[in-house]
Amino acid sequence: MNAFNWIHPQFDSLLDIGCNVGALLSHCAQINPKAKLAGVEINGAALEVARSNVPSAALIHGGAESLPFQSNYFQYITCIEVLEHIPEHLREDAFREMHRVLMPGGRLILTVPHAG
Repeated sequence: MNAFNWIHPQFDSLLDIGCNVGALLSHCAQINPKAKLAGVEINGAALEVARSNVPSAALIHGGAESLPFQSNYFQYITCIEVLEHIPEHLREDAFREMHRVLMPGGRLILTVPHAG
């Protein structure tokens, strides 16, 4: 599944949960340089690479269970092949936080491994 099939090219804001080195955010910045971009990543080394790759994005070291963003802020949230890495006891909090920061009518794009 290609997440970009579900994102309108003129989007206003996007949060990438588990942004790793910022590949998805970098592509978003190319598509729409005016969009407010943010990412959350638990891996500090990957986050440093992401900061270099996407200097315009707000990149936060942390997990999805405690998002430091205001409520109803993001038009899109992506969580691509990340859910299975969130400890089971934190998943409910992660979904609660994603719902909190997603604006009404916004879209959560979530993928998980097919056979994993």
